Amino acid sequence: MRIAAGLALIVYVIFSILDSIASERDGSRRLKPLLMPVLAAFFLLALAAFCPAGQPGLPLAVLIICALACGFGGDVLLLSGDRFIPGAISFLAGHIFYMITAWIQIKAGWAGLRPAFFVSAVCYICFGIIVGTRLLAGIEKDMKPPVLLYIIVILAMSWTMSVRFFCLGGMTVLTFIGSMIFVSSDLILAIDTFYKKGLPGIMETYTAAQLLVVLGFLL
Repeated sequence: MRIAAGLALIVYVIFSILDSIASERDGSRRLKPLLMPVLAAFFLLALAAFCPAGQPGLPLAVLIICALACGFGGDVLLLSGDRFIPGAISFLAGHIFYMITAWIQIKAGWAGLRPAFFVSAVCYICFGIIVGTRLLAGIEKDMKPPVLLYIIVILAMSWTMSVRFFCLGGMTVLTFIGSMIFVSSDLILAIDTFYKKGLPGIMETYTAAQLLVVLGFLL
């Protein structure tokens, strides 16, 4: 089982690299729909191999698989240029599944309010106001509400991961880092979609973010 998990991880990394190279070279995304299924396979295999006691637990594992399924849906939908909103909704749902998973674990390890929670929240709010104001300024009026909603949700997801790290510590830092990379990836994607086409780094940051988030929940 451990060998199978390792092989799935290697396949995910190879597919991620090949898809990133192809997307930067000619915009082709033939491997993109395979990324989340392979990552989900790695998660399940690693869960069975390294977490025999049931961590993070079946209910939480189901939530993580649902998040990855939403990522798969978003990947497929964004392959078509006219499905940006459905794709964004699918990713938004994935962020919500990640948040629910994190809050369940936070509740289990809750040790009271900490100043770091509020400092982190202020940082995310300031970042959201600065980036959101600049990003929304040049977007069509009918696109502003869904983009604003997405900004709020993904920043809330990342802030939740920071709270989870402050509560639980250890390797949960991987999920926190992954969430911040996720924010960076979606920011690059938004700029690429609404302002300047052909920006590099979208797939590289996206695949790294998903992997780190999953590893942070496993470890």
